[in-house]
Amino acid sequence: MGPLPLRLDIFLKYSCLVPRRAAAKRLCDAGGVWINHREAKASSLVRINDTLDILIGSRKRTLRILEIPAGQASRKIAPELYLLIGESIIQNQDPLESPGPLHKGPGGC
Repeated sequence: MGPLPLRLDIFLKYSCLVPRRAAAKRLCDAGGVWINHREAKASSLVRINDTLDILIGSRKRTLRILEIPAGQASRKIAPELYLLIGESIIQNQDPLESPGPLHKGPGGC
């Protein structure tokens, strides 16, 4: 039996992709996160090998989940939880227009 699935908002926080769970919820509510090419809610469950598309401002990141953390990962360990598949700049997108408080550099923690 593998690791249990984890709520999307908690995964985003534990993996340092966003600094706070509330920020992850706002991002999901704005339509900025997809799991396996389907728009996701904060309460959606993620599993190993799921593909996430995350849009913050005009920056879109696509990643594959490699590991489900048991708790908050350190900034150093967090990138080992996922594989960055691609990153691009999208013109004229809105989900939370400015990265502002959702994004603190490359890791978010």
